[in-house]
Amino acid sequence: MKIAMLTNNYKPFIGGVPISVERLAEGLRSLGHQVTVFAPEGAGWEEEPDVVRFRVLYEWRDKGLVIGNFSDSRIEKRFREEQFDVIHVHHPVVIGFTAVYLSKKYGIPLAYTYHTRYEEYLHYFKLYERMAAGREPVRNAARFSRDVLVPGYLNTFTDQCDTVFVPTASMKECLVKQGVATPLEVLPTGIGEEAFKRDPEREREI
Repeated sequence: MKIAMLTNNYKPFIGGVPISVERLAEGLRSLGHQVTVFAPEGAGWEEEPDVVRFRVLYEWRDKGLVIGNFSDSRIEKRFREEQFDVIHVHHPVVIGFTAVYLSKKYGIPLAYTYHTRYEEYLHYFKLYERMAAGREPVRNAARFSRDVLVPGYLNTFTDQCDTVFVPTASMKECLVKQGVATPLEVLPTGIGEEAFKRDPEREREI
């Protein structure tokens, strides 16, 4: 099976999503599947087999975060060259827009992994933080964004997917309560093989 994985962040950025994407891609390849990862360039990135890098629109070098150019022609060029069987996207925004577009244009089933409860991370945005600390009408607007707009957008996005994966049963329950109608499957984040390798020197230290 040919699988296209689309993500907003990837190596060398260290985080839960890049680790999950890498482990899942490696696991699927070990089973004989062909996996191509589509990820933004960013500082310190290196050429890798089966990884298509697209341009970056904006980069926070101090945080290692980027906003990729989700309309970069290199993405669709690879889709024209390959006949992917499945698209697996790991974010509902930015590259998520591209995933929905490509799924519809080429008639490819779309799967999405819900890694993050986005409403719990709004405080990282300065505008939201200022709104949440503002006067009552402004605080109400911040609450509305957190409780209505973000979940509402996620429901709209998942409606365009064929399957939604979640890493835990509790996250599945959260999406069910939120009203997500797309089939949900629990797919825990994999553990790298190195976690099971014995290290005699380390054992002696313990």
